[in-house]
Amino acid sequence: YQRRVHVIRNSLCHDLDCLNWLFPKAEIILNKVIPQAHSGVHILLSITQSGVTIEAQIQFRKDCQTYIQQVIIDDQVYGYDFAPIVNDPRDVWVQLYEQAYADQFTYFHSLVSGEAVNLGLAASYRRTFLLLEQATHLARA
Repeated sequence: YQRRVHVIRNSLCHDLDCLNWLFPKAEIILNKVIPQAHSGVHILLSITQSGVTIEAQIQFRKDCQTYIQQVIIDDQVYGYDFAPIVNDPRDVWVQLYEQAYADQFTYFHSLVSGEAVNLGLAASYRRTFLLLEQATHLARA
């Protein structure tokens, strides 16, 4: 259970954030969280907007040959499938993540400290955190 929760909070937050970006006014409901091999998680969800509901899924697993971070809706792929260079001395992937996380933390800090105001982004973060909590609750089942 704890490993699933870690995967949800650490990795799937990006997928849920992407859903909020794609559907900022939709109601997103997580219906089921199914554990998978390789620290994987399969989430079944519903997205309702303007009276129309679509069923969607997010599948995630670790220990892959490539870094896959994708949301697929109606065969449209949002995200990437990145194959790192084995034994790359530049460690480009780590450098990209390090800078991205540092920038995100700095901006998040400016929001909560009152230095920056972006109510739309704050609302999006709130939605993502609520979905993460819903997913961790479903992971207990």
